[in-house]
Amino acid sequence: MGKQGKKFEGTKLDVKDVLGADHRGKPAAAKASVWKAAPMGGYGAAPTPKAPGGPLLTGKWAKSGPQGLAATATSLNAAARPSQPAPKIQPGAAAKKMTYGLKSQVPNAPAMSDEAFPTMERPKTAAELAESQAHQAQTKSFPDVQTASQALDAVCKASGLPALESSWGLALDWIMRKGLPEAPDKDVVPRDRLLKAGTLLLEQNLTKESGAAIAVETIEAYFSEQAGKSSAKIVDVNGFVDARFFATVALYIDDEAKRGSIRDRLVRRMIKNTTSSTVQRALADALLPVLKKEESEGGDSSASQRVREMCLKDVNHNDATTRIGCALGLSVVAAASTSMRKTILEDVKSFLKTEGKNGAGKRHTGVTAVAELARLLGKSFEPHAIALLPDLFQSCADDKKEVYLAGREASKAVVAQVSTNCLKLMVKPTLEHIRSKHWKIQLVALELFGDVAKSLAEDAAKRLAMVLPEAIPALCEAAMSPRTEIRNAVKSVFEQVGTTIAHRDVAALAPQLIQALVDSSNKPVAQALDALLSAVYTTAIDPAACALICPVVERGLSRGDADCQQKAASFARGLVLHAGENEDLAPFFAVLRPPLEVLLAHPNPGVRSAAAEAIGAIVGDDATGAGKPTELLARLDVQQDGAEAEGTAQGIAAAMSSVSAEVRMQMMEELTRDDVSKGGRLCRLCVFAHLPKAMGSNPEATPTLCAALPAISVGLGSIDEVTREMARRGMSAISEAAKDSELVAALAAALVDALRSASLYSRLSGAELGQSCLTNRGLASNPETRATLIAAAVVAQSDIDVTVRRAADRVWRAATEAGRGTPGNQLKELRPTLVEHVVEELASGELHRAKAAGRAAAQLQERLESSGGFVDALVPVLLERLEDADASESASLCDGMVEVMKAPKCESAILSKDRLSSAFRRLLVSGTEDVSSAVARCSCACNVDFVAGPFLKELLEASAAPSEEALQGLRVLMSADANGAVVKTLLSQVPQLDSEAVASCLEAAAAAPAPALCKAVQSLATLCIDGAMGDHTDGARRVMRAWSSALDKEGLEALMEAISSSIERSNQSARSRAATKMLGEALVAASLPPAGAEELMDLLLPGALAQGDASTDYTETLRALVQAATPAELAESALPLLAAALRGTEEDSEIPGATFDVLVPVLQAAFAGSSQRLLSVETLHLLVRRAGSQTVSSHALKLAGPYVRALGDKASDAALQEQVLLLLAALLELSPAALKALKAPLATSFAKALEAQAQGTRSAAASACAALAPIDPKVVVKVLTKAPLKAANMEALAEVMIALPDAGRAEIQSEVSAAIQAAAASDDSELQTAGRLVAGA
Repeated sequence: MGKQGKKFEGTKLDVKDVLGADHRGKPAAAKASVWKAAPMGGYGAAPTPKAPGGPLLTGKWAKSGPQGLAATATSLNAAARPSQPAPKIQPGAAAKKMTYGLKSQVPNAPAMSDEAFPTMERPKTAAELAESQAHQAQTKSFPDVQTASQALDAVCKASGLPALESSWGLALDWIMRKGLPEAPDKDVVPRDRLLKAGTLLLEQNLTKESGAAIAVETIEAYFSEQAGKSSAKIVDVNGFVDARFFATVALYIDDEAKRGSIRDRLVRRMIKNTTSSTVQRALADALLPVLKKEESEGGDSSASQRVREMCLKDVNHNDATTRIGCALGLSVVAAASTSMRKTILEDVKSFLKTEGKNGAGKRHTGVTAVAELARLLGKSFEPHAIALLPDLFQSCADDKKEVYLAGREASKAVVAQVSTNCLKLMVKPTLEHIRSKHWKIQLVALELFGDVAKSLAEDAAKRLAMVLPEAIPALCEAAMSPRTEIRNAVKSVFEQVGTTIAHRDVAALAPQLIQALVDSSNKPVAQALDALLSAVYTTAIDPAACALICPVVERGLSRGDADCQQKAASFARGLVLHAGENEDLAPFFAVLRPPLEVLLAHPNPGVRSAAAEAIGAIVGDDATGAGKPTELLARLDVQQDGAEAEGTAQGIAAAMSSVSAEVRMQMMEELTRDDVSKGGRLCRLCVFAHLPKAMGSNPEATPTLCAALPAISVGLGSIDEVTREMARRGMSAISEAAKDSELVAALAAALVDALRSASLYSRLSGAELGQSCLTNRGLASNPETRATLIAAAVVAQSDIDVTVRRAADRVWRAATEAGRGTPGNQLKELRPTLVEHVVEELASGELHRAKAAGRAAAQLQERLESSGGFVDALVPVLLERLEDADASESASLCDGMVEVMKAPKCESAILSKDRLSSAFRRLLVSGTEDVSSAVARCSCACNVDFVAGPFLKELLEASAAPSEEALQGLRVLMSADANGAVVKTLLSQVPQLDSEAVASCLEAAAAAPAPALCKAVQSLATLCIDGAMGDHTDGARRVMRAWSSALDKEGLEALMEAISSSIERSNQSARSRAATKMLGEALVAASLPPAGAEELMDLLLPGALAQGDASTDYTETLRALVQAATPAELAESALPLLAAALRGTEEDSEIPGATFDVLVPVLQAAFAGSSQRLLSVETLHLLVRRAGSQTVSSHALKLAGPYVRALGDKASDAALQEQVLLLLAALLELSPAALKALKAPLATSFAKALEAQAQGTRSAAASACAALAPIDPKVVVKVLTKAPLKAANMEALAEVMIALPDAGRAEIQSEVSAAIQAAAASDDSELQTAGRLVAGA
C-alpha cells in the first residue's frame, strides 16, 4: 500500500463512489444542481457559462463529467483507468519451466510517450514558469482577511475577477486552481490565508439558496481537472481542499447521506499513506466539527462508531503514515463523542499494552493517539493522562524507533496540554521512571520532568518548590549514570532549576553547584563547598537555591574526606540557621539528616561535633519542621560502639539546645527514663556529658541541666564501672558549666545526695566530685551552698567504708586549704551548719543516713571537745525536730542516736539531758511500732538510767495497772534488751509479785531476748512461787506462762530446775504446791519439750497418787508434763518409776481418777512400743486394781482392745499372756457392763488361752472365764463345752460354775450337765477328773 498507484487496498474510487453513495454504502439517486452558474472569466481558460436564461449548468452527484464532482480525485486515487478483466491463467501454466536455448515470448516494450506515464507531469514551459512566478508573487502577498467581503475583494484583486458578490464561486475556484498550487512551499502563511479566505467565502454563501450547489460544482470541477496529477504539492493542496472546503460544505448541508460521504472521504484521505502530516492534522481538525454535528443531529454515535471502525482496520498497518491517520481519527472520535470516549481510551490502552514485534504498529498508533487526545481533549484528558503515563514511559523503551520517538513526543504533548495541578500529580510517576533501569525511559522521564519544571516555574513557582525536594534525590541518582545522554538531561534540568533561583549569590554559584552534582569525582564537590562557605548571604535562601545546595552538601557529607565532611556539616548548620522561618526548606534539610546521623559515628571528633551541631540545628528549627528528635532518640537504645555513641549523644545534646521548651521537656523525659537497658543508660548519660557545652548560653540551660542531675546521680550509684564513669563525666561537665546560683545549688544538692546515698559507689563518686566542685567559682560566691557541701563531706568522714572516708578527707582538706584559719576554727565556724545537717540526716527516715550522721556526731563531739563539743548544740535542735517529725523521721533519728550513745564522751553528755530522756519515753509509749522500736534500741544502747530506768519506775509505782500502750512500750523496750540490763533493772525494782502492775510488767518483760531472760529465771521463779503462795496466783501464772514461752532450751532447763528445787516429794507444803503449779504453767507454755522429764515425773508421782486436795495440783502438773514430753517419750524412762510408785503406796488406797487418766496413756504407750511390755501390763494391772470401779469403767473398753489382740499374738510369751489375762479379768470384775460388747472375742481368746502349755496361763485364763461368765454365761459355757471336750476347759468351767450365782447356773444347767456326762463317758482320765470338778462345783 506504500506505492502511489495502490490506493485504498488496490481499489480506485470515483468521487461518485464517495459522494454518490450515502455513508451506509447505499447508492444515492441522481439529483440535479439547484444553482445557476455565475459568469466565469477573467483568468485562465475557464469555460464561459451560458447567458442567463439559458440552460442550467447541471452537476450530477452520481455522474462523472466535466461539470460534476471530479470523477477521480487526484488526492484519493490516480487517473481513472478502465477496469479490465483479470487475465485468464491456462491450466498447467504454473508447471511450465523456462528452458535454456529456447526463445520465450516476451511482450513488446511500452512506448515512452505521455500516455505511458499518465501520473507524471510534463515540465513547464518558459511561459508557464513565468505565469507561475507571477501567481506565486500574488499568493505570497495575499492579505490576511477577516470577513467574506474582504476575502472576495482580495481574491478578485489577485485573480482579475470582477469584484461582484456572485463571483465568489469563481473566487473559490481560483483559490483551488491557482492560489494554493502556487503558494510557496516553505512559507505556510500565504497558504493559510488563502484557505481562510476560501472558508470565509463558503461560510457566507453556503447558507444562501443554491450556495451549496455552487460550492459542490466548483469543487467537483477542481477535482475533475486534477485527475492524473500526483505530485506532492498537488496531493497536499487536494488534502487541504478536502479539509477546509469540503468539510465546511458538510457542516452546512442537510443531507445526512451526503454529509456521511464527505466524512468518510475525510477519513480515507487522513489514513492514506501519501497524505502528509500537515494535511492529516488539517483533516483531523476538519473531521471533528463534522462528527460533532452528526452526533448532535443524529442523536447517536453511529457516525463516530463508523469512523472508529474505519480506523481500527489499519491501526497495525505497516506504514507509519496510515497508523498516524488512524490515531488521529480515533482521537477525533473521542473528542467529538463523549459516549465513545471511554471506548477509544480502552482501545488506546490495549494498543499500548500490545507486546511483540507484530504489535509494534499498534503501540505506535496508541502512543500517537495519546498525544492527539491530549491536544484535542485539553484539561479533560488530565485524569487519563496520569493513568496512561506509565505506558507512555514504557513505550519510550520500545525497540521500534518510531514507537520510541512517538512516545517522547506524546509525553511532551501531554505535558504541554495539562494544567499545573495535573503536572504536580505527574511528578511522582515521572520521578519513579527517572529511577528506571532502562536508560531510554530515564531519558524521556528527565525530558518530561524538565518540561514539567519549566511549566511550573513559569506558572506556579511555589508548586515547583514543593516538587523539588522529592525530585532532587532522583535527579542526583540519575546524574551518576554512565550514559552521557542521561547526564546531559539531568544537567539540563538542574540548569532549568538554576534559572529560577532568586538568591543572587547562590544563582552565581549555580554552574559550580551543577558541576558538582553531575561530576562523580570529589574535587568539584570540595570546590563547590568552598564557594558556598565563602559566599555572602544577604537574603533568605529560596527553595530553588536549596535544591542545588543541599544535594552538594549531602554529597560532601557522604563521599568527601574528613575535612570535606566537616565543612559540609558546618555549612549545613549555617544553612539551617540562615533559613529562618521558611517552611518550604524543611524537606531539603530533612535529606541532610541521614548522612549527618551517619557522621555521628565518625572516628574524627571534629566531624562528629560538626555533624551533631548541624543535626541540632535541623531538629531544633521548629519553623522548618525538617525533623523531629524522635528518630535521634531512638538511637539511644540501639547497640553502638564508643564513637557512635558519642556522636549520637552530641547530636541529641545539640538538638536539645535548639528545640522548643516543650520538645526539650519531652526529650528530657526520654533521657531520664528508668526502664532502659545498660547500653541505653550509658548513651543517655553520655548525652548529659555533652549537654552543658551544647546548651551554652541558652536561657533554658539551667532548668535543663538541673533536670538532668537526678538521672546522673542514679548513674553514680551503678554497679557498672563504665556507667559510673560516664555519670561522673556528666556531673563534671555540669560542674564546669555551672555559673548561676540556681545551677550551683542544684549541683551541690546532687553531690550531697550522692554523699548520703545507700550506694557505696554513689558516696564515693560524690566525695570525689565534691573535691573538684569546690573549685567552682559559682560555689565560692555562694557560702551557704558551699557550707552545706562541706558539711556533707564532714559527715562522710564517718562513713563505714574506708575509701569513702579517705575521699571525704580530701574534700575537707581542700575546703580547709581554700578557707581561712585553722581546720579547727573552720570546723567550729561550720558547727551550726553541721548541726542542721546532722539533724536532717538523723531525721531523714533512712537508716544508713541516720547511722552515718550518728557516727559523725560522735566524732564531732570529740573533735570539737575543746570548743564546747557538739552534743550540747545538737540536742536542742534534735528536740525541736522531734516535735514535728513524722514516724519515719522519728524512727531514723532514734536509730541514729544509737551511734551517738555508743560513744562514751557522748553518753556522759547526753545523760544530763532530761528533756531528751522524757521525749524518748514519750515516743516509746505513744509512737508507732517503728518509732517505739527505734527508741528502745536507743535506750538499750545507752546507760539504763537514761530512759529504761525512769520508764520502769513510772510503771511500777503507778497506782493503777499500766495501760496497754505503756505495756506495749515496755515490750518493745524489752525486745531491744540484748544484754539483759533492762530485765535486770526491772527485777531489781520488784521485791515481790504483789500487784497487778508488777505482774503486768513482769509479763511484758517476757518480750526480752531469750538470753536476757535466761539470766533472770532464778529470780523470776522465786517471785512467781511467792506470788502463787499469796493472793496473786493468777498474775504468777501469767508471768510464768509468758516467760516459759519465750525462753530457749537453756532458759527452760534453768527455770525448771529453779522451780523443781521448791517441790518436795514427801511433803505437800504450800510452797511445794505453789511450785508445782508454776511448774505446770511452765510445762504448758513451753515451746520445747522439757529436759529431765523422768526426774520431774518421779518428783510429781507421789503427790499425784496421794489422796486429798493437794493431789489435784500434782496431777495437773503431771498431765502437763505428759503432754509436753508425750507419752511415748516417757514410756521407757517413766515406767519403772511409775511401777515403783504404785508399789510404794498403800494397796487399799484408791488412786484419784484424774491421776488414772494421766497415767493410762503412758502405760499404753509403753505396751505398744516399749521393750518392757510385761512391766507395763503388770503396772497397769496394779493401777486398775487401785482405781475405783467408776474410774475404770470409763477406760475399760478402750483399754481392753489392745490386750485382747495381744492374746492372739503368737510372739507373746507365757508370762505376758498370763499378766494380760489377769488384767482383763480385773477389768471384767471392775467394769463388766463396759466390756459386754467384747464378750464373744473375749470368750474365744480365753478358750484359746486354755490350750497353753503353761499352767499359769491356763489358770489365769480360767480366772478370766470366771470373770466373764456373769456377763453372759451361755457364751462362756458354749466355748468351753465345744467338742471335743478338753480337761482344761472343764476345769475352767468348774471355776465358772463357782463364780456364777444361782440364777446364772440355771441358764446353763443343761449345757453343763451334758458336758459332765460327756466327760464321764470319756476315756481320758484327766477329762473325767475335770468333769467331776464341774459336777462338784
